[in-house]
Amino acid sequence: MENKPLHECCTETDIFGERFVGLRMDEQGAKVYFPLCYHQSKSEDRITRKEVLSLLSLLQKFGTKNSDENYSINDNSLKFPIRSYQFLILDYLNNGYYIEKETTFNSAPKGKINWKRTIQKKKAYISDNSAVYLDFIVKQNRTNENTILTRIHEFCVYQSFLKLGWLYTSILPMKPRIKYNQKAFLSVLKCVLSKTNNDSKKELFSAMINVIENTSEGNVFDRSFSYGTKNFEYVWERMIDFVFGEDNKEIYFPKARWSVVGKENPYIPQPLEPDTIIKLDKKIYILDAKYYKFGLTYKENHLPAADSIQKQITYGEFLASHKSKEQTRRSVPYEAIYNAFVMPFDKLVNDDDDYKFIGIATSDWKSDDELYENVAGILLDTKHIMQTCYRQNFDEIEKISMLIEKEIASVR
Repeated sequence: MENKPLHECCTETDIFGERFVGLRMDEQGAKVYFPLCYHQSKSEDRITRKEVLSLLSLLQKFGTKNSDENYSINDNSLKFPIRSYQFLILDYLNNGYYIEKETTFNSAPKGKINWKRTIQKKKAYISDNSAVYLDFIVKQNRTNENTILTRIHEFCVYQSFLKLGWLYTSILPMKPRIKYNQKAFLSVLKCVLSKTNNDSKKELFSAMINVIENTSEGNVFDRSFSYGTKNFEYVWERMIDFVFGEDNKEIYFPKARWSVVGKENPYIPQPLEPDTIIKLDKKIYILDAKYYKFGLTYKENHLPAADSIQKQITYGEFLASHKSKEQTRRSVPYEAIYNAFVMPFDKLVNDDDDYKFIGIATSDWKSDDELYENVAGILLDTKHIMQTCYRQNFDEIEKISMLIEKEIASVR
């Protein structure tokens, strides 16, 4: 593989064609596709490496498919154990292959004496009322580079380099000298893992198990693979919800029912589900995370359409309704309801802040008297949310809530 700066392997997903976000690998090398409006550093390899690993980690964390969703984060059913690949690569670069040490006890005139075995097996001579030994049983350690554990480690290291080694070096280690057998490899590794008390070995064996469990039978050395999604909108929604949202938002779902002729019980269809609910200072903020390209093109036809606007207003109407008050205000009182769309953009293009207000969406069939009938359009820097979505962040919640409230107040 050609040795070139890592940032040359990276690009942004094509807004007019290929929507894939993630990693693709073939015989020509690796290609990393970042999401819309992600500002790549294009500097040192260590910074690009960190950005790539962060992207892959986020895809792993927020890309799990639910049973009611029809997208996949990967081209197959396997996971992508990023941390295990990374651990095995760095461990190999620092320590080489795993080699078992064998302990033997032999007869020798010097060495580390094992007195228990010496007393049991060697003849003692009495001199001046003391036992004297002319020969001893000594402990000797030697390495064995041909054990099955070493061979399995060779396989796991090679697999790790096929997947992520290009982030660290253009050189591949030697091909493993053992034929892949998932069942046998896992049996050996789980056995040695259960018997060791050494934390370093536990970490090593656990990483090897992760790699084996996520390596399918067949052409295991095929360098052509991909890990990512053409449906990054689901990842965008989950990142927004993770950073800003309430955990238990089911009580905020507007529900409906069918009373079907001839049926005793009503049919309850799938409820409307807002992407994210923020509760702050007796106020509710309803966010709809839209992975739209307006923040890149600034074309008005790339804004949310009327059906999305109506859906947000419906959420607000439900929360303001008597029925919602019965089930939500009983435990958490609130005094105002706000609505907003959240879309990606690159703040560095125009030297903006992490959040940018771009307008208000209203409907012709509403009076706009209610706060929630005015839906704020907010742009959120893609790189910023990816760097902050490892935990719920109160500072970020405050920033977006204050911006929404301020801008809606300014147009009323």
